Amino acid sequence: MARQTGVPEATVRRIADRLLTKLDQNFRIDTPKVLAIDEIHLASGKDPKVASVRAHFPERKSKICRTVISNGLNAQVVELLPDRRMQTLRYYLESVEGYRNIKYVTIDMADDFRRVIKKVFGERVTVIADRWHVAQKILEVVTDCRRSIEDDKVRVRARDLSLALNSRRKRLEFKSPKVARKVDFLLQDAPDLKQIYEAKEQFLDIYDSNSASQAKKRYADWLSGLSLKQKHAFRNVIAKISNWYEEIFAYWELGFRTKKNGSQVLTKWHGQSNAVAEAKNRQIRHINRIGRSYSHRFLRARAIFSNYDVAHNFGICANCRLAFKRVPSARNRKREEAAWARGQRDDFNPQTYCRECDPASTGVTRPGDKPVQSFVTRCGLADIWTEKEESLLIRPKQVALL
Repeated sequence: MARQTGVPEATVRRIADRLLTKLDQNFRIDTPKVLAIDEIHLASGKDPKVASVRAHFPERKSKICRTVISNGLNAQVVELLPDRRMQTLRYYLESVEGYRNIKYVTIDMADDFRRVIKKVFGERVTVIADRWHVAQKILEVVTDCRRSIEDDKVRVRARDLSLALNSRRKRLEFKSPKVARKVDFLLQDAPDLKQIYEAKEQFLDIYDSNSASQAKKRYADWLSGLSLKQKHAFRNVIAKISNWYEEIFAYWELGFRTKKNGSQVLTKWHGQSNAVAEAKNRQIRHINRIGRSYSHRFLRARAIFSNYDVAHNFGICANCRLAFKRVPSARNRKREEAAWARGQRDDFNPQTYCRECDPASTGVTRPGDKPVQSFVTRCGLADIWTEKEESLLIRPKQVALL
């Protein structure tokens, strides 16, 4: 930006620093219903902690592990913690405003994450183990069995079909029938691999269940149908599932939702996994690579605001020209639809008016003592106000004082 505008780089940094200070004071991402937690290993040469470690251990790479906290419903980054220490995560969960909105927390199969969540929230929230990490444990058994084949020719053929062995059978038959036939010929020459492959397919079919009770029954049938050799191969997976039993089968907590649309009955899956947090890792790595190892403060700001949909969450009132925040609750969506239908008759758009100017809109009223900044229509974020909400560290009486 300094090269494009001709402004000195120090001035650009100073302006960005002031903007981040205002954003930290006036803006806060709403606490989501589904919280996705994951870690990411990033190059961060400007981090002082990494610099101190590198001074004592020059052979180490200048990397640090961050904790990414995202919205499990719309993949919006809520917070980027500076490290992966459990003390940092626990303090964030205890101090997050609007903690009562959190109903589900999706994580990978990390015991320390689960331990901190249970210690902070207890049984009030439901912890969901990511299905991809469960499937990864199963695929590791298939890979180990493939590598242990004694016949060199069969092992080479199995190595060439490694991706096909890890794919779902029905999807492989639909997309590439020729490769599916090659897999069949391979399994005829490798009976041990065939047993593991069939057990893998039967286990992954569990995730096609419609409810948690059906999934638990399928898992019990799968476990009882294993041979001694299969149980020995999947012994680590079985132990892991027994340790994460409730979290794995909490994947069906939200289940299917049926909606009638005229004469049609639409069924949509609303199960949650940690896929959105894993997808954000790639974007954050790309942002960090472009900035040549941002400091944590600027990396956090870019990770949160680079994909923040300002137009969807905020609006500028056509009457008072002040920014207002939309409320995405189900009640207000119905109210907005009704106001939109009325607006078609009265020839006005309720989405462009705040609640003070139009009570039928979904805007939140603005405090009278909030100062107005002239660049709110250009920035869209610096003048957005947020009310204090209750947290585990901030009690209701303290909120009233604030």
